Amino acid sequence: MPGLPDTTGLSPMMTHYVETKRLHPKGLLFYRVGDFYELFFDDAKEAAGILNVALTKRHGMPMCGVPHHAAEGYIGKLVKAGKRVALADVGLFSDGTAVKLVGAETFRVSKELVDDYITVDTDAVCAAIKDIFTDTRSIVEPAGALSVADR
Repeated sequence: MPGLPDTTGLSPMMTHYVETKRLHPKGLLFYRVGDFYELFFDDAKEAAGILNVALTKRHGMPMCGVPHHAAEGYIGKLVKAGKRVALADVGLFSDGTAVKLVGAETFRVSKELVDDYITVDTDAVCAAIKDIFTDTRSIVEPAGALSVADR
C-alpha cells in the first residue's frame, strides 16, 4: 500500500498501526494513543486539511491527532466531507452493533439517508443495561441497551 513503510525497525505501536491500516486501506484510520486519536502517513495529510488541525512529523512520519473526547465531531466532519473513517478498535460492548469500517455500499447509502448519528461509550451502555434491569428485571444484550443509552 502506498504511503506505508515496511514494519522492520518500527516500534510495536507503529507496527500495529501499519498492520491495522493494511487491513483497512480505504478508511482514514483513527488510532487511539493515550488521550488522542492519531492519524499517520497519507491519512494524516488528508485529514489535517479537512479537520483544520496541525500536520506534524515525528521521525519523518506525517501525523495529526484529535482529542479522544472530541473525536465524534471530527469524525462527523470527515464523514460530511465524504470520507470513510476506520477505527482501530471498537468498544467492549460494540460487537454486533458497530464495525471498525463501514462497507462502501453501506457508507454510500447512509450518506444519502442518515441525517445524524450519536456515539455512546461503554459506561453509557452499562448504565442502560442496569436501568433496563431495574425497570423490567430483564437482562438485555448490549445491542438492545443502545436504544436507551444516553451520551
